Amino acid sequence: MAGVIFGIAFGALMGYPNNVLGWTLGLLAGFGGTTSHLLGDAFTYESFKPFYPFSNKEAALRRFRSGNKTINRTMLAIGTFAFIIPFLVFP
Repeated sequence: MAGVIFGIAFGALMGYPNNVLGWTLGLLAGFGGTTSHLLGDAFTYESFKPFYPFSNKEAALRRFRSGNKTINRTMLAIGTFAFIIPFLVFP
């Protein structure tokens, strides 16, 4: 649900007033960013409810600690790269 909300918000910001490519990239960035963040959270030891409020089931793959600096820096670099690419491809 949050991914859809963020997707619409980013789409509105990037597509204002009437740019279809901006709307599309914004929607994908907002939704994709939220989804990838939840996926990253799933690999930690901390349980969370990824489908709340629709389901109270908790998830955790327990692959690394959330305070792991190497993993956090790697994820930051990947996220930054993924964020910058659309601006380089579609100036």
